[in-house]
Amino acid sequence: MEESKLIDHCGEVVPTEYEGETCVRGSQGIPGCWQKTEASAAVGDVHGWFRTRVVGVLDADGYVKIVARLKDMVIVSRFNVYPSKIEEVVYRHSDIVECAVIGIPGKHTGEAVKLFAMSSNPNIRAEDLRSFVESN
Repeated sequence: MEESKLIDHCGEVVPTEYEGETCVRGSQGIPGCWQKTEASAAVGDVHGWFRTRVVGVLDADGYVKIVARLKDMVIVSRFNVYPSKIEEVVYRHSDIVECAVIGIPGKHTGEAVKLFAMSSNPNIRAEDLRSFVESN
């Protein structure tokens, strides 16, 4: 990779310490998605930038920290929600062994998040976990 940038949903470069989609281009070339013409059109542009569909944050030292995959984003009432961020909070709960967050259709929000969790505590209640997540 010879060049990289992080962009927002409008294609504008985001400032340092802000989340954005990681885009790359260089002489090694990334022509698109293998044998997927439509997908290739969605991830490339006429200037040779390849949209990786990976969300990153550029720190002050010039390093990019990967924080999520764009395909894993859930849009709830026009807000971008990253399941990995919710999972990160849920894992802070001392009783949680495993968890996964997915997007499901929402009646009034377009999409909604659904949490699946395994707990070491057989008495944990969904309300307790919801309260924990909301307070963290």
